[in-house]
Amino acid sequence: MLNEDSCPPFMEDDEIKAKVEQFRSRFARCTRFPVDIESLVEIDLKIDIQPEKGLKSYGNTDAFISSDFRTMHVDEYEYMDERYINRQGTCDCRFRINSILIGMGEDRITRSA
Repeated sequence: MLNEDSCPPFMEDDEIKAKVEQFRSRFARCTRFPVDIESLVEIDLKIDIQPEKGLKSYGNTDAFISSDFRTMHVDEYEYMDERYINRQGTCDCRFRINSILIGMGEDRITRSA
């Protein structure tokens, strides 16, 4: 059961856009499209990406981040599948990585970078 503590705060579109621009301004690789998400996560944010076999089929999720925000576990099949390379927005796993980054919040990104 979800309570207020486990739900992310509601943000207006303008607030989201401002946070995205603030984040993008801190990392040069975010100024080129498509953004190399894997390099951003592993090099800039120093978060290890750990493919896990069967994560989506057994865990019903394609990615999650560890409680210390140092390791991102991703479904190996989706992460390694060549069909999803450079196809922005079509890979659930890479979308989940973006969602996790947004959910980390500015204070956690600052500490891990």
